[in-house]
Amino acid sequence: MLTKAFFKSTPAASQGRRILAEVCKNCRAEEATLWLISPDGTAMDGTLNQGETPDILENISVPVAQSQTGLVAATGIGLCLGEDAKFNPAVDQRTGKRTRAMVAAPFRFQSEIAGVLTAINPIHRAQFDATDLEELSWRSHILELIVEDLRKQLPHL
Repeated sequence: MLTKAFFKSTPAASQGRRILAEVCKNCRAEEATLWLISPDGTAMDGTLNQGETPDILENISVPVAQSQTGLVAATGIGLCLGEDAKFNPAVDQRTGKRTRAMVAAPFRFQSEIAGVLTAINPIHRAQFDATDLEELSWRSHILELIVEDLRKQLPHL
């Protein structure tokens, strides 16, 4: 199982942040976050963030059963959500930023879903689209390859 500690103690942190920055640029999103499934499987733990409040988003958890990221982790299916979606309010309350739209794709480790990559609030448009979901899915796959390679190089983590 992948943990936040793995991302914080290896080159995965800098490489992951670079991937998230590319997601923001290519999807024209205000921010992007990698969420990992908690060790007990009940929460989605904010792990890496590219945006205005990484200190908050890298230290917050939302229940799997009450979040869109949890839905993606449970089903393994990426999605684009607009303003009418029910987003978990905990993140908005902590960051002071309203989530208007989200695109989310599963993130796998050793062929199992380990988390979800998300981008929120498209810039100068109302919603994300299929092209954004494809971009996010591709970036998630690249991050998966990076993590697999790092785990082979650092088997003790």
